[in-house]
Amino acid sequence: MASLLNLNSNINEISNVLLQWKLRTDIVGELTTALRSLGVDTKSDLLLLELTDLEEFISSQNMRMLDAKKVRQGFNALIAAATATATTTSSSKSTSITSLAPCAILRVPEDCPTLKEALDRAKLQAVYSNGSDSDSQTIILGAGDHRISNNEFGCNIVDINSAVRIVGQGIHKTVVFGQINIPGGLRGKAELSEMSLKGSTGHGICAYSQMSLTNVAIEDAKNHGLFIDGALATCNNVDITSCGSCGIYIQEGGYVKLKGTTNIVNNCTAGNDWEYGLYVYQNIGKVLFAPSLSREAVSRNNGGGGNWGGEESCYEIMNEEDESQ
Repeated sequence: MASLLNLNSNINEISNVLLQWKLRTDIVGELTTALRSLGVDTKSDLLLLELTDLEEFISSQNMRMLDAKKVRQGFNALIAAATATATTTSSSKSTSITSLAPCAILRVPEDCPTLKEALDRAKLQAVYSNGSDSDSQTIILGAGDHRISNNEFGCNIVDINSAVRIVGQGIHKTVVFGQINIPGGLRGKAELSEMSLKGSTGHGICAYSQMSLTNVAIEDAKNHGLFIDGALATCNNVDITSCGSCGIYIQEGGYVKLKGTTNIVNNCTAGNDWEYGLYVYQNIGKVLFAPSLSREAVSRNNGGGGNWGGEESCYEIMNEEDESQ
């Protein structure tokens, strides 16, 4: 067990933390007693636990699967919040991102200095509010440039890890520099609107879970503009231009619905003849067009192999039910 401090603090502090994690109230007292027997009396003590200690505790208490999951989620959120506090303090920013009180709308930069910090806070709030991340929150991006910092691999990527709506001030008014990644297993949907995405060192958007784009421009991504892997994506008034590889690339049974005045133009700038404006890899997936659109109207002037790749059966006109969803 890691070194523990503050052993004489108020017993109610640990109980309050456990209640925040939405554990069953009938076991909170029992768990509090068990933790105190290990010398864990305060929130600060919890922060000193190692993951191996936590797993040992969960195993020793024979918790139900749901309660064990909530303890893990709550512990991870607690560690993330503490890390955010240290980061914010050391960077001398005046805006705090550590408040976990429910907040339906987060504003960047007013409430959080960066998009990444707003997404981290949205995830934390989802965990603390109801133990789930299925209820969408809204992040409002102000006008101007929002730059995603490079990760340890030198790629400017940020993950959306909870159901969220990200709303800018308009195409070319709010500009996000970097890649948006939507991991698999997201409970709910990621929605982006009223913004431009530019200059990604990878894809513009990489979607492994359900997402929608409304009034969005994706420009100058090094690789694909929109990469869809086994997910459903809806594009309404979306322009994808000047990307190095495909405008939209679909694999593993992914679907994309194209509506409005969507344009896939001047992509495949790297010149590879196996890349296209629209491409369904190995013909496993679909591109669905609103009745007002067509493949020829949407995908134009792309380099590489041309405007579309894959069998004819991969491209269809939506029926009324598909269009309304």
